[in-house]
Amino acid sequence: MSTQAFWKQLNLAVLNLFASFYSLPSKKKNLVVDVELALQYASQFGKIRTMECLVVEGQATGFLNPLISAAKQGCMPVIQWFVNHGCQNVHLVVALAVAASNNQVDITTYLLHHIPLPFLTSKRNKIIKITYSLGGASLQGVSLLLQLNFLGDSVATYVVADKIARSDEDNVAYKLKVFLQEQWSEAAFLEGMMAGKNH
Repeated sequence: MSTQAFWKQLNLAVLNLFASFYSLPSKKKNLVVDVELALQYASQFGKIRTMECLVVEGQATGFLNPLISAAKQGCMPVIQWFVNHGCQNVHLVVALAVAASNNQVDITTYLLHHIPLPFLTSKRNKIIKITYSLGGASLQGVSLLLQLNFLGDSVATYVVADKIARSDEDNVAYKLKVFLQEQWSEAAFLEGMMAGKNH
């Protein structure tokens, strides 16, 4: 048995233990369970019923790490479960950046439709910067967000991209600025509009 297969079986065994524990009558429960760690395992393997038990009965509240794992792996049922259970918008924004940086198109699109636009707008610069950072300096995630018009329309998308491209802040990566200047700045937008009219 490979090491990966061993750990997978071990994790599944742990999940079964947690599920069995929460099916016992309360008076028989004398085992101390780390519900936050259990929620992490359950979400990793898409065990929705176990997640439900851990949150409702175990009162697990640590949604961020399991949400990040699901966004990275592209596990839509888990993402939907967290959204439907009132996950905080700030956590959904982090998951959005993770999904985009890992080219999880379906997850990214879903989250964009479930994070309130005013909240997205208020975090627009941070979303772009975090996505770039999480992508290991790859521009793929940033490009995905911009192509999906993550602020609701193309004009708003170009405005935020142009603002970052023109920024003189030290925490904006040079590679990111150059990409935005060439592809998503106001000048690039106007150039594209003119090219469209000429054709």
